[in-house]
Amino acid sequence: MVVDRKHRVTIPRELRRHLAITAGSRLEAELSGVKIVIRKSVPVKNPTEKMWGLVPREKEANPKKQARRAIAMRKRLRR
Repeated sequence: MVVDRKHRVTIPRELRRHLAITAGSRLEAELSGVKIVIRKSVPVKNPTEKMWGLVPREKEANPKKQARRAIAMRKRLRR
């Protein structure tokens, strides 16, 4: 794969077909050591369900505060 001048990467046809990736498909990317891991996003009926478990358990038992921190962490990871 090659990065073009606009920093875009074309996913090979075989991978797109295998994962049923089409124009407009949502993908997630994360850094794992020296690798970039790209996966197809799976829609979640209740987005807050996806947030639970992202933040290690803390002494405070304020779920709103924990949810806000998890959302902030998720936004930082998306950049």
